[in-house]
Amino acid sequence: SESFVKGPLRYIAADRKSRKIAFFLAMNATFMVVEFVSGFMSNSLGLVSDACHMLFDCAALGIGLYASYISKLQPNAVFGYGYGRFEVLSGYANAVLLVLVGSLIVLESIERILDPPEISTEKLLLVSVGGLLVNLVGLHDHHHHHHHHHIDHNMRGIFLHVLADTLGSVGVVISTVLIQYKGWMLTDPACSIFISAMIIVSAVPLLTNSAEILLQRTPRSVEKRLHEALERIRHVEGVAGFERMHVWSCTNSEIVGSLHLHAYTADKNGVRDKVARLLNKAGITDLTVQVESI
Repeated sequence: SESFVKGPLRYIAADRKSRKIAFFLAMNATFMVVEFVSGFMSNSLGLVSDACHMLFDCAALGIGLYASYISKLQPNAVFGYGYGRFEVLSGYANAVLLVLVGSLIVLESIERILDPPEISTEKLLLVSVGGLLVNLVGLHDHHHHHHHHHIDHNMRGIFLHVLADTLGSVGVVISTVLIQYKGWMLTDPACSIFISAMIIVSAVPLLTNSAEILLQRTPRSVEKRLHEALERIRHVEGVAGFERMHVWSCTNSEIVGSLHLHAYTADKNGVRDKVARLLNKAGITDLTVQVESI
């Protein structure tokens, strides 16, 4: 078995997408430290909270990287389905983090509206433009990876974190310029509230989607076809009925199903094959059919 550190590192070095994320993670972490220190020096809550936000994002990227390594491991005796679900779990965790970050920023902003801090803006602009550039590099590499309505939850989570960061930096740049030239102190918290609302709104679909998979909901992608298939199965020659129908997404692409059939015919295998064919056509890739004669 690969060691806890060596395995992931070797994987990251070999996989192009992961190399990009790792590079971005390193940049983000470096920048986070710079931002925290300069925010602390210039008494800008905006920069300090942005640095804390970046800390969350570094955590998210870390989770995501580890997930994309784990999910490629082969199934074994203990994890019979393999580790593919780790990516869904990671997407879920990242969505929760995003909602948390968004809420924290809103609270922070309200505090700043009630009690505007003194902000010295000279260094601010430089740092926030730097932050923006770092994030644009990250965004550029993250186009959505949709292979027909299968969402890579892990990548989507990472993408949203990078996007949130970029929006955050854009907000800081805009509000810094406005504070410096117009003296509008409220643009800083107003921008933050708007951005965190966007972050939360974009995280909700990821949250619900990954939660549905973890709760083993019948996958939306096969729902309609499954319904039609079950109608057909009721009319298959020799089928009296069925029970314990379970269909769920194991990972984002693999759909598992099981079904208990009651048949009143001697030709159990023929019935099973017909039913299996109908369900496979509806999109269930890993199917178990149990036939019982009545």
